[in-house]
Amino acid sequence: MNAVCINKDGSFKACSYRVITEEYKAVTVGTGDTVVQEFYPCIGEKCAGYHMGTCLRLHEALHSCEVNGA
Repeated sequence: MNAVCINKDGSFKACSYRVITEEYKAVTVGTGDTVVQEFYPCIGEKCAGYHMGTCLRLHEALHSCEVNGA
């Protein structure tokens, strides 16, 4: 498996490490609060976990999954 953060279209993929969580309080009584999570796109070489065209964080996660048989 490859840990490159570029998709087929040539744009950066969403990064599972760059997440924003927003909570919206209920407007009316009886409806619950809403929590929304969004993934920011990979920032490539600007990220500390990205080196020479490879996301090191993703590479390590993929490697540990292969070793553990998951």
